[in-house]
Amino acid sequence: MTILYFIIIITLLHLGILSYLKNDLSKLNQNLNLFLCHKALNTYQAKLINENEKLNNVIRTINVLIIASATNPPLLIKLKRVKKVTQVKQKINKISFLKNITKSISKGCKYNPSLIKTPYLQKRSFSGELKLRRRRWKSYTIMKAGTLKVLNQFINGKYKQKTKMAKGWQRFLFSL
Repeated sequence: MTILYFIIIITLLHLGILSYLKNDLSKLNQNLNLFLCHKALNTYQAKLINENEKLNNVIRTINVLIIASATNPPLLIKLKRVKKVTQVKQKINKISFLKNITKSISKGCKYNPSLIKTPYLQKRSFSGELKLRRRRWKSYTIMKAGTLKVLNQFINGKYKQKTKMAKGWQRFLFSL
């Protein structure tokens, strides 16, 4: 009889440990998904900004060449076409960014809704370049495991990101 009680107690202990490990594994998977979604967002944003800033440099160069070739109409027409193609490429980059974000959302990632606006304004500057909305902005990745806050900065032609776990009220606000 005592052996039977001993076996029952050992079995219950094992079941309790397995239940605890299962919950721990579930939390680890949630954290993993949170960080994978966050990494995807950071990759998409960095790619968009770096490519568009390179294309902005091309547009600046073309603008200088347009001024320099004002006396050569055939070259002027070709440079304006190249500028248009460069601007279309920037639009394609934006569409690709939004497509990647929607793909991530369909996989279960949740981001703050303002992310759809992208870091760039809709209107171009007088010279035809894309303009950043702000030099610094925040984006959030929201999952069951928590909320990650990303501080994005674009200063002196360099794009930097800092990631932190969101504090109490921010975690609550974006978990709704």
